[in-house]
Amino acid sequence: MSGILAMHHPAAGRDIKSDMNYRQSTGEPLKRFAEAKTSIGDIYNQLETYVTDLLLFYNEILNDNGNVPDEQMHEVARFKDSIKTIRDMFMRDTMKVVFFGRTSNGKSSVINAMLHAKVLPQGMGHTTCCFLQVEGSPDDQKFVLNEDSSERMDIEQLQKLGHAMSDSNVSLSAMGQDSLLHVFYPKSASRLLQNDVVIVDSPGVDLSPQFDSWIDKHCMDADVFVLVCNAESTLTQAEKSFFHRVSSKLSRPNIFILNNRWDASATEVENMQQIREQHMTRFRQFLVNELKVCSEAEAANRIFFISAREMLDVRLKERGVIHHAYQVEGHQYRAMQFCNFETQFEQLISKSAISTKFEAHARRAREIVGEMRNNLDVVQNSTLKRKTELQSNFTTKETIFKECLNNWKEFERLAIIESQRLRNEVHLKVSADFYEEMQKLESIIDRFDNKFIDESAAIEEYKKNLADFVDKIVTEDLEARCTRGLMQRIWNLENSMYLHVNQILAEPYTKKLEQIWRYRPPFNFSICINCPSLMQDFREDLEFRFSFGVTAIIRRINAYRLGKPITAVGSQPLLDVFVSVLKFLVLVGQFSEISIVLDKRFCAK
Repeated sequence: MSGILAMHHPAAGRDIKSDMNYRQSTGEPLKRFAEAKTSIGDIYNQLETYVTDLLLFYNEILNDNGNVPDEQMHEVARFKDSIKTIRDMFMRDTMKVVFFGRTSNGKSSVINAMLHAKVLPQGMGHTTCCFLQVEGSPDDQKFVLNEDSSERMDIEQLQKLGHAMSDSNVSLSAMGQDSLLHVFYPKSASRLLQNDVVIVDSPGVDLSPQFDSWIDKHCMDADVFVLVCNAESTLTQAEKSFFHRVSSKLSRPNIFILNNRWDASATEVENMQQIREQHMTRFRQFLVNELKVCSEAEAANRIFFISAREMLDVRLKERGVIHHAYQVEGHQYRAMQFCNFETQFEQLISKSAISTKFEAHARRAREIVGEMRNNLDVVQNSTLKRKTELQSNFTTKETIFKECLNNWKEFERLAIIESQRLRNEVHLKVSADFYEEMQKLESIIDRFDNKFIDESAAIEEYKKNLADFVDKIVTEDLEARCTRGLMQRIWNLENSMYLHVNQILAEPYTKKLEQIWRYRPPFNFSICINCPSLMQDFREDLEFRFSFGVTAIIRRINAYRLGKPITAVGSQPLLDVFVSVLKFLVLVGQFSEISIVLDKRFCAK
């Protein structure tokens, strides 16, 4: 019989281990998914760096009083958020396969055989009562999580939670419910789990009509579907209906058909080939003609005849878990079929996952790059437009400024001339008025009515009060005279200056000038005579003397020589000077007699 099987498959003569080595030597398709994830991660890391640099560049432009449209700033910020979201998403991406089939067709056994371990409950009857998702554990621990809880449960509880025949499971709802249990298993125990493959076991499709809810909840992100059939029966309408619903919701789903329990054909050697051809015809027609998910050539690599029980026992024996493996006639062919299925499965799921998951991310990365390019183009065009506007504005303002500068210079020249004229007028006016006030000084002093006391301290106080009185009267009279005579002239000059400056300034600044001009303080004359300071060196002389005597004449000469008023020159210094002069004359021998007489006179004094 083995010879007959070898005729139908060229690799049937090889044993399981040699086929496994052969399959591994041809490359690891599953690793392409991890490599693709790393590559797309590098792309998004670089993209995030570019977006961050662009955002910093825009912020620097804004800090330098540049112009970046708000829409472009917000768009770059959205790029950064989108990249972070996508990167977090694809880092969680996995390759997902979902197993479906009727009750007791051996779905859990196939999964256990692929995992090389008895992970899921299996047995006669309705083994699985809910969806079980097997995935690699993050910490190499075995545990179970409910989809609505983060509390870890021991994997031994899986027999109670996921096994429909468990005595402790009678309180669960009807078989076929769409609840999900996450089964975490050490990655080191399975090559599939090491390479981010997630395997989902399902309840029997013949026990629940809730196909749509199953598909929507558990199948929309699946990369491969595996239909596990019973070799002892034909394809049922329930199985067909389910995959018709899958095909209507997903575009060309990747479907494998495993004709399990093919070891039962060992008892019917005469009809085995005929039965196999019948199954192949029906399965091929279902995939190619009804579902239209593959071609005739592709269908040959989508349909396999296996024995999950045999394959699981062989692998458990290889690991030393059991000592005797279940095997019947033709087991080499069925093992080869299973290995071929795994090879095709790994190639297809890797290709499909990269295409469906990472291709979308790569496309989005290209879109972001294109949008960034458009964003930069908009900012660049806006900047160039702004640059042109600024250059034009600068040229216009430079022209206006030069014109204003020339007008200002002309205004400044005229203002200096007018100011000088006004200064001269003020000087003449104040000088004339001051002269007139000095002519009235006697009458001003006559108006001072403080009592005179002939005492030294009282005389000093009297002089101080007199100086303050004269200063007050003269200052008030001068300010009044100047205000009446010059105020109109000053107002006319101010108005003339205002009109000239108003013509020089541009429109935005004329209002400011008008506001300043309106609220300016009024002009007032302020004249300071400071009589007390002028009279500090005044010395009163109350002695009687002949105005044209020799002493008076010499006193006047001395005051002129010292540059002081005559009242500031005392009597005693004058006498000393006069005596010195006469002594000089005596020395030259011209007035000796007069000198003797005068010496006697002055000595008598």
